[in-house]
Amino acid sequence: MLRHPPLPTQFFFSDRQRVADWAGVCLALPRGAGVVLRDYHASNRAAMAADMAQLCRDKGLALLIAGDPELAVRHKAGLHCPEMLMPRLRRSFAKIRAANPAALITGAAHSPRAIHAAAHAGLDAVFVSPVFATLSGLDKRPLGPVKTAHWTTNARLPVLALGGMSMQAVRRLQHAGHHGYAAIGDWQAKLS
Repeated sequence: MLRHPPLPTQFFFSDRQRVADWAGVCLALPRGAGVVLRDYHASNRAAMAADMAQLCRDKGLALLIAGDPELAVRHKAGLHCPEMLMPRLRRSFAKIRAANPAALITGAAHSPRAIHAAAHAGLDAVFVSPVFATLSGLDKRPLGPVKTAHWTTNARLPVLALGGMSMQAVRRLQHAGHHGYAAIGDWQAKLS
């Protein structure tokens, strides 16, 4: 079996509603970080993916496309599976790996059951959310560091924290066993 590159500990999830300058954020990310193209409803998502793929290659960033295996294959990117789509997207994992054996496949999880399903499906990592209050999930109650630490301890794959992540939030999770974190707005704030 081929060995994957190290799993990034820092990820940026694109969200043009909250971060208009996604390219600026990507350029500011440290080499080896990850980028997840979310922006599901962007009318120019295919062009955005092409631009993002080139920028990530040039900068040494891992790119994952959320929810669209064909777009991921086209750009030799990894795939991020929203929790509800994971069973359907699982059929495309072989195509993703054939296009790029080093591509990462991640998922979203909002429960211990979803973390278990992600491990069973063979994902490389899972993003647990929302850990803290977030503008992206105003309708979802934050899990908090204690609950996510418990979930992380029992996980059979690397867990990354998502939701309300900032450097202060990362410090609050330093003993929780998370592999890393993903943020949206915090990366934009660092550009200001």
